[in-house]
Amino acid sequence: MSGPDDKALAALYHENNAFYGETLFAICVKVNDYKQNCGHSA
Repeated sequence: MSGPDDKALAALYHENNAFYGETLFAICVKVNDYKQNCGHSA
């Protein structure tokens, strides 16, 4: 099964992966900020 469908699925998968990666990175940054700002004073 090859053709336009595979390319469309691959593109969609890549976009979702990029979005997921950026979301994880954003969460990681927020968690690190929280640890730095609140961790020592909590």
